[in-house]
Amino acid sequence: MIRPRRSIPKRDPIHLTKEGFDSFQKELNSLVQERKPAVLKLSEARNLGDLSENGLYTAAKANLRRIDGRIFFLKNVLKYSQVPDKDTKGIVSIGSTVEIMIELIRKKYTLVGDFEANPSENKISYKSPIGSVIFGRKTGDILQFVSPEGVKQVKILSVE
Repeated sequence: MIRPRRSIPKRDPIHLTKEGFDSFQKELNSLVQERKPAVLKLSEARNLGDLSENGLYTAAKANLRRIDGRIFFLKNVLKYSQVPDKDTKGIVSIGSTVEIMIELIRKKYTLVGDFEANPSENKISYKSPIGSVIFGRKTGDILQFVSPEGVKQVKILSVE
């Protein structure tokens, strides 16, 4: 009996800004360098004797696990990442800084990928309620979005 081949599910790209990509790459390089001394420390702790009562060994192992987990995560993010072109000419895209007006209040946001979003730095995901509405639009567009307070209107004032 011939079994049908299983298809590998297609993975959506991870959208990052150039700055975000560079930041993740820098963190990955730093962790790779940090891993070597962590392995050495684990080896030294292992040589101290009974592992069941060795707190230094437990801590070193946990630290190495943390480093390895983050390296695995970063490698996958970078492997599947996609950095969009900045040549969008007035169209809101990832990496764009957008000034908008919501109910007579001006706000300025930078549209970024999911992994870079940080509202305290005015970096919002292109999948957020506001980001998904303004993504792909241009200066002067008036749109509506659903917020926890209800439906609101947003006007795009400028795109950089």
